Formats: sequence, C-alpha cells, structure tokens
Amino acid sequence: MRLVFVTCTDYPDLTEDDRYVQRFLQSKNIQVDAGIWTDEEIDWSDYDVVILRSTWDYFYNPIEFSRWLDRLEKACIQVLNPVPVIRWNLDKKYLFEIESKGIRIPPSVLVRQNESLDLYAFLLRNSWDKAVVKPVVSAGAYRTFTIDRADAIEKQSLFDRYISEQDFIIQRFSNEIIQSGELSLIYFNKKYSHSVLKKPKANEFRVQFQYGGKHIDFTPNEDLLKQIDHTLSFLPNGLLFTRVDGYLDADGFFCHMEIELTEPMLFFDKNDDRCNAFYFALQDWMRLSN
Repeated sequence: MRLVFVTCTDYPDLTEDDRYVQRFLQSKNIQVDAGIWTDEEIDWSDYDVVILRSTWDYFYNPIEFSRWLDRLEKACIQVLNPVPVIRWNLDKKYLFEIESKGIRIPPSVLVRQNESLDLYAFLLRNSWDKAVVKPVVSAGAYRTFTIDRADAIEKQSLFDRYISEQDFIIQRFSNEIIQSGELSLIYFNKKYSHSVLKKPKANEFRVQFQYGGKHIDFTPNEDLLKQIDHTLSFLPNGLLFTRVDGYLDADGFFCHMEIELTEPMLFFDKNDDRCNAFYFALQDWMRLSN
C-alpha cells in the first residue's frame, strides 16, 4: 500500500507526531509520503489513499482548496476522510446542525458576512461578560479573538473588517477551558482510541501548541464515552479518524467545541498502541472499500 499524508506550503514536512506514525506504518510495509496539496507536480492517483494531515493553510484559499478536492473527487481518488465529509466539516456552521439534533455546544450565534452587529450591545443583550469570536472557516485559532464588555468597543473595527469578508460565530466564553482544560477524544473508524486534556498557558485562552498550549493523557469515564458515542451516531460511516473537542460543563455534560474530521492533530505521542489502532482502522477501511 502506498499512502500520502497531505501537508501545505507553510508546513511542507510532516509534523513530529505524523512522522512517528509514518515510521510505524512503514514498518508494516506501507509506504507513506508527504505531499503539499498545492503541488501541481504530484500525481495523486499514484497513491492508494490520500490522507489529509496538516493542510493548515486551506482557510487562506478556501476556493482553491475546494477546487483541489473537486479534482480528487472527479478522478475517483480515495481520500480520507471522504471528500463530502471534509466539505461538511470545513464550515463550522455544522455546529448548529448538530445542536439541532440535541448535541450540546457552547451558547453560540452565527453572524453572516456583512451583517451589522454592535459587539458591546450584543454582550449586554445576551447577558454575556465575555465571548469568543471565530470565523466559520478557519484552523489553528486563525482570526479568533475574545471580547468583553471592557474592550468590545475597541475591537469593533477589527470585527467590522473581518465580517466584511466571511461569516463568523460568536460563542459565550467557556471559563471551563481556563479552569479545567479542553478535552480531545480520538476515534478510529468510530472506535475509541485515546484522549488528551489540553490546557492553555497562563493569560491565554487558546489551547493550540503554537500558542503555548500543553496536553496530557486523559482517561474518560463510561458516561463521557456514551455521550460521545451518541454524537458519533449522527456522523456518517467510513471515517478513518474523528477527533471530538470540548469540555465538561457544570452539569457534567460534554459541550462540543469542534468535531474535527479534516486535518486534526491526533496525538499519537510516540505511542505504538495508538499507531496500531490507526493501522488496523486503515486496514479495515481498505477492506470495506474494495
């Protein structure tokens, strides 16, 4: 089997995490190359499977990225996760879709492109002290910032500039992430593999590693796993990987921040058991697809 882990111009090489799973798969006689999605010299049909791993610049050029996906789909190239799933997952408006199915998300409001919104009045109207503003198409906390009643007026011009370009979601600030951290639960073929607890550094709300965030292993209880299984029941089958991000609210319910199906870090953390779970999920997927 020959695979390609897709990367991007800004991060052309595999992450340290993915290099480890690359070596693991190659020990199983599976060739794994790295390929930049914008590289026109690559013949993607040379590979048995194209796996998106660190395409962390797609949100700069969403139209070009969509066209690239079109070409792969038209050529009947096997992509994981499947292209229709990727398209659905690229736009964070899916959060409102899963909320309509009874799945808990933070209190959130969608603001459409070019919609006029007074941030300070918005906070007062919703009785929120603080909120997170994020684009519906983004990764790595791109263009994501907080507002509170003390600085909402000051940040209005920034928001006005951003909203002229794309839709945004405004979410009530989740203090639980500052106090207890954000959970990431990783599944392969919808089977639970492992979890981590991510915490931001001091005076920071973003948990991503590029902002100083750290993570440790986490063991979920049965109730939490049942809640996530319920969430996964609404997702299509044929998913090689799923990462569910969120936190436990005051009632003990899991509150979904993201369902990552496109290019998430999977926290292999040099753990052969996790790599093995990924390997068997890949084997299962190939058997089902043939």
